[in-house]
This record gives sequence, structure tokens and C-alpha cells, in this order.
Amino acid sequence: MQQFLKRFFHRGRRRIHGTMPSRVAGMERLESRCLLATAGISINATDLTIHHATPVALTVNWAPTGEGSADSVGLNLRVHYDSSRLVLDSVNGVYQPGLSAQQEVAESSDRDDGNADTDRLYKVLWFDAGGMWPSASPGTALITLNFTPLADFVRTVVNVDATTVSDTALPRQQLTVNQDVRPLLTGPGTPAISAQPEFTWTATTGAVEYEVWIMNLSTGQNPYLRAQVATTSFTPAAPLDLGRYRVWVDAIYSDASRSGWSNQYTFEVRTKAQLTAPVGTVQTSLPEFQWDTVAGADHYDLWVNNLTTSESQFIREPSITGTTFTPPTALPLGEYLGWVQAVNAVSFRGTWSSPVRFRVATPPSLLAPRQPTFETTPEFQWNAVAGAVRYDLWVRNTTTGVDQIIRETSLTTLSFTPASPLPMGNYLWWVQAAAATGAASEWGGGRFSIGGVPEVTAPLSNTNDTTPLITWTAVTGAVRYDLWVDRLNYGSQYIREQFLSASSFTPAAALPVATYRIWVRAVSSTGEVSAWSSPVVFAVTT
Repeated sequence: MQQFLKRFFHRGRRRIHGTMPSRVAGMERLESRCLLATAGISINATDLTIHHATPVALTVNWAPTGEGSADSVGLNLRVHYDSSRLVLDSVNGVYQPGLSAQQEVAESSDRDDGNADTDRLYKVLWFDAGGMWPSASPGTALITLNFTPLADFVRTVVNVDATTVSDTALPRQQLTVNQDVRPLLTGPGTPAISAQPEFTWTATTGAVEYEVWIMNLSTGQNPYLRAQVATTSFTPAAPLDLGRYRVWVDAIYSDASRSGWSNQYTFEVRTKAQLTAPVGTVQTSLPEFQWDTVAGADHYDLWVNNLTTSESQFIREPSITGTTFTPPTALPLGEYLGWVQAVNAVSFRGTWSSPVRFRVATPPSLLAPRQPTFETTPEFQWNAVAGAVRYDLWVRNTTTGVDQIIRETSLTTLSFTPASPLPMGNYLWWVQAAAATGAASEWGGGRFSIGGVPEVTAPLSNTNDTTPLITWTAVTGAVRYDLWVDRLNYGSQYIREQFLSASSFTPAAALPVATYRIWVRAVSSTGEVSAWSSPVVFAVTT
């Protein structure tokens, strides 16, 4: 028994835990009993084929054999390995009852396993003077050793030897570790990836190129994509279709032989859609939703929430086949949040787009007045806006500079007539719509004048047309127009037409090359005559 303990605590030991037991009374009886014990060990694996850097966990179990008592007084366990091929990272799960010491040491002549390749060992001693070790059922784990294989090894072994207190050697357990020369796919690092992922794998010694094989699991197309590359990475030149995929890599040697296909890697392309419109403030109740095409999409799912009313799925169109959508009915004033998602032919869905926030602020469309008028109490008219419950009317006299000559903030109808006549002059006016929620539109604006003064609209520049069309704004309430055209440096009233019923005139005869000045005025049904318009000068050129 003392020799057993001395062999464990050999000089030169490292990382020793515990103390050597002293001579125990009755030890001869225990040694005798140990000879009758039917002890044994087992390991969790005997043959592994792995890539370098793949962790190896070796577990040694208590495995008594034969019949009779499995009790003993102790066990001397030795795990031998080659430190040039394996790194012992850690030890855990050590069986505690009877644990006396444990150490990692270099092999020496009196404690090697007869294998020239192994150079280190890890030793553990369990001892129980009561003779009831390990006091556990068969299969109890005694220890787990965690190794990391180093690069470029081909094959290595780990020998596990054990000796009972009576110096009886138990059958050796051996783990053989072989290097897997096939490429090991290492990327992409997540199963749900972009449409152009970078595939990476470990290098195979001696390989001159690699073949990448991708299968589309959604459509069954196999191969969906094949490529040969000289490096240990590959990125598709074009986006992959929306769907589920499986990829393999094979190493090719200079003699055209192959390593064999790598582990398979299953991944998903859940391309994120991109909603591009509407964004910000839109001045239409029927905005067009637009998004980018997603490769492999069969249709798209559009989801829009009304933030102003807190209504989810205010719009939900799950089967749009194109990349645009216009609502069939007008959207009320308010704030909205929209998403779009691509879906393939087998209902595999991409990633929802980033949310796009927009505001529907449709301004009222102004109907009248929009032109000069003789009416001093004109009726202001505008179109309805979806979701509006009231309107704000604002009128400014730009001739006098009086702002808000009319301001009505809570009109519930689509028109307003001032009670008092407006003075002659030029005006700007606006209308804003508001919803019950407080959401407001942009202002819709227009201009008009009171007094019936027309404005010449053409020609406004030189022309080579000798019979140019002369036009001006129509005047509400006018029954005729008086046109005056002077030929400069020649004479007054080169053209004078006093009874024109339309707001345009074309000379019957060609105008000579010269410079001309135009005025026009309107006459109402009551004989009221407006002031002359501002003059416009133009030239007829060759």
C-alpha cells in the first residue's frame, strides 16, 4: 500500500492537491480485500475525427467488471497525451469522495505508458481507508479533461491507465483523435443573414481551390449556385433569392482529388425590404407607397398604422404583387407608420422593413376666387379634405398691407361669403383643414384681385411669330375686354380692340418687326370699367 502511494507522489510533481495519507491500521486487511475487488474504468469516446481547435472533452467513468463487490480502497488514474498535438485546457467534474491528490506532470521512465508519442500525463489518486470506494453506482463520472487540438496534426492518441491500491492494472482505455481534412464552414455566424452573405471555412492543407455548393431548400433547386474559389471565403456576386438554403464546401488538390464535402450549413436569407415612400409630410390624401424590389419575392405585405387615432393595421395589404400601392380611399389627416415585407412563392417571409413615418397634411384645393373679379363680396370656395371637421380661412390685402382682413378659424362648411364689401386691390388667401384629433393640413393658397384688373399673360418675351397670340387673365363679372397695343417709335393704338368677349386675341395681319407695348382692361355688365393692366413689352424679331 505504501508503495502505491509513493509511486503517485513521485518527486518532480506539479500542481499537487491533497496530502499523502499515513499508514492506517488494518491496511493489510484492506489490501487483501482490494485483490478481490472487480474494478474497471471506461471513457466516453474511443475514436474522434475532428477539425483542429474543436474542443475534446474526455470523461473517465467508474466501470466495475465481473461479479462481486465493486468496492475498493482506492484508484491511481493516469491520462497520457501528446502536448504537441493537444492542449489540456482544464479539468472538471472530479469525483470528490476519497480524493487524495491530483497533478499534471511530464512523463518519465517510471511513469510513461510505453507510447513514445505521449509526453505528459494527468494523475489522480482516490483513497478510502474504509474500503468503500467509490461508494457510487457503476457509470459514475470520475473526471473530465478538456483538450483543444492544435493545428496540422493528423492523428494522436490519449491513453487512460488505472491501477488499484493492490497494484492491479486495469484494462487500458484509449481515445484516438484524427484530424478532419475536410473544410469546416465557419461563417456566416447567424442562420438569418443578408442576401449576399460571406461564406468562410477553414483551410485544408494542400488544397489549391475550393468548390462551394448551395441548395435552395425553399424551391428545391439543387444546385442553386456553384462556384470555385482559390481562397477560404466566398461572397455571391448577386443577391440570393429570399428563402432557406444549405451550403457545403469541398477542397480540391492539385491532382484534382478532393477532401470530401464539409459539414452542411443551413441558413436563411430574410432580405429586409426597403420602404422608400411616402416619407415626411405629404400633401395628398392618396399617397403612393413605394419600395425596392427584393430578389426572389413573389409578393409583398404592406402594414400601416394610424398613429393619430392609435389604429393598428389601418392599411393591411398582404398580397401586393408589385412594388407600389395607392390606397383606394383617401387617408385622413394625421401621422402614420408603415412597414413592408417580402414573401416568396412558398410563403417564406423576409424581414420587415424599418418603419417609415409620414404625415398626411393634404391642403384644401381652392376653387374661387382664383382670378380678378368685379365682385366685392366674392364667395370663397374650396374642396373637402378627408378627415377634416373644420377649416381656417385667412385673407390678406397685399395692396394695403392689411393682414387677416378676413380670418375665420372654425368654418364647418366649404365656402364663406364676407358680409362687408372688400376694397379694390390685390389679395392673397389661404385655407387650412383640421381633424377632430387636432391634426392639421398644410395651407392651401391662392390669389385674386377686386376691381377687375386683368393681367397680361402672353407674350412675355420676344418672339419671331408675326401673329402672336395675346392672352390675359379672365375677370369674373366681365362681359368684354378693351385691348390696347402701341408700336413703339411709330404711333399709339397700333391695335385697339374694345369689344373682345374672350380673354385672348390674335392679330389678323402680320406684325412688322418692331417693339410693342400691351395693356388690357375689363368692362362689367353694369358698365363698370377696370383700371388698365400693367404694361407688357415684347418685340417681333426676324
